[in-house]
Amino acid sequence: MKPLKNSDSITGMLNRMGGPEDKDQLVRAIYDNLYQTAQNLLRHEKPNHTLCPTDLIGESYAKLFQNQKLNVVDRNHFFSIAANAMRQILIDHARAKKRLKRSGIQITLSWVDNRKQDHQDALDILEIENALVNLEKMDPRQAKIVELKFYAGMTTEEIATILEISESTVKREWSTAKLFLKSQITV
Repeated sequence: MKPLKNSDSITGMLNRMGGPEDKDQLVRAIYDNLYQTAQNLLRHEKPNHTLCPTDLIGESYAKLFQNQKLNVVDRNHFFSIAANAMRQILIDHARAKKRLKRSGIQITLSWVDNRKQDHQDALDILEIENALVNLEKMDPRQAKIVELKFYAGMTTEEIATILEISESTVKREWSTAKLFLKSQITV
């Protein structure tokens, strides 16, 4: 495996993607970002949780590269796809856990807004998913903004680039989406 050079960009690695060595090199380059996102998502999980950030990253990796070649345009597009994979894994895990124990994974949206986190802010991930699905039916772009902020931890600038809209539009849509989600989720 060749060492990762500072000049290697994630976009460049995605364009060269071929064999397992390329995938491994890509994962090394993005691991810290994915780990931070996974850690933030799982921070408010109940104390007896069984899913850790490393597991979430591993399952995301398997889902992303499972018997298929990724068609990715750039770094931001890749993180968008990774965010969607993490979302699906968390939802599947929460559903399975809820079936077994009748209680879901507790998470919070507060880290996205850099507010002080509080256990009272913790919400059931399945409630968030149901609200997000409802939002997606009404406004797919707002739902995508929520997904990219919440699951990928992307900045307003990164989201604007991915969705090809202005940063002010992202901020406005994010504010509207948060209001909708709050109206849908019981605290």
